[in-house]
Amino acid sequence: MQRPRVQSNTGRAILAQVAVLVLWAAGGCPAPVQAIDREAVFATPRAAIVDAAAPLAPSTADASVAGSDGVPTAGRRLRFQFRDEMLSDETKKETTRIVAKRLESFGVRRFSIRVLDDQLIVETGHFAPARHKAMKRTIHQRGELVVARLDDGVSLNDPTLQAAKLPAGVRLVLEEAYHGPERYTSRRFAQTIPVAGETELEARRKLAAWCATVQLDENHRIVLGEARNGDGHADGWRSYVLWRTGQLGNGLKYVELERSMFRQVYASVDNGSWLLNLQFNELGSKTMTQLSAAIAERRLAIIFDGTVQLAPLVLLTSNDEVARLWSKNLRQWDARWIAAVANGGALPAALEPTGLEPLSK
Repeated sequence: MQRPRVQSNTGRAILAQVAVLVLWAAGGCPAPVQAIDREAVFATPRAAIVDAAAPLAPSTADASVAGSDGVPTAGRRLRFQFRDEMLSDETKKETTRIVAKRLESFGVRRFSIRVLDDQLIVETGHFAPARHKAMKRTIHQRGELVVARLDDGVSLNDPTLQAAKLPAGVRLVLEEAYHGPERYTSRRFAQTIPVAGETELEARRKLAAWCATVQLDENHRIVLGEARNGDGHADGWRSYVLWRTGQLGNGLKYVELERSMFRQVYASVDNGSWLLNLQFNELGSKTMTQLSAAIAERRLAIIFDGTVQLAPLVLLTSNDEVARLWSKNLRQWDARWIAAVANGGALPAALEPTGLEPLSK
């Protein structure tokens, strides 16, 4: 199953570059900057992103990146704030480059990006709300990726774990973890429930504090993630028990998979179900060859910045170069933003969403 390739309008891109050169020669435009080389990142050819703005100035950093179709004339303007002060111009330019890479991986054809002082401004065409929500996350998610195996054999109601008494607003929920046709594991995890006047951050901190009292061995750890209801929508926070390191049988030692092991991550659809596909490089393929029997038809945790975003099942496959991941809660735009962030890489600077406004036609 191959990832859809982004088609670029080469002729239009060349004309745009010629126009920039003409204006520059006449003194009406800053000198053009070299196109970003995307071949080192993606396995398939991608449309180059051209930065045709002035280099970042020390006082007011103002750089822009245009998509393959140029600046949109109608749509939405998304504003983000750099959380850190006194960032270098190079850090801001690198953030812009990564965001652009993510947007193209997400499938956005028309966009522009500007950095103005401590703001990053993204302009795109108009999309449905679900796609805009996912696209916003594509932009501001920091993006430190780890893939780890869940241990569905650990249930948090096990008295040997000697956990503290559950606080108000936290409950243990029964889960039937799926391991293939007619194969399930019953276990309980901790999940927050709404409490009047409590913020999401406060609920997460309370759950994290209780999870810290669970007495796991050195080969396990608990990581929090968003809980999902039957419709796939966020429903509070929940716990996941993950392998840290340990013996998985036949002398194999399990370690977490990192972004450096993947060539690319892409979304695909199979019989109406959306999948995440992890395509491994040489290092990752060697690891998968060793671990394929241990993780086939088991769940992995897709973790960004210390939070589990998805816990899909590894589908049984004979191909050690690609791991196909399935989850009943995986929706199209979730699959695409996770893949886009994984492909784009981690941001060197943290971003905070601050506004969304329409663009004038």
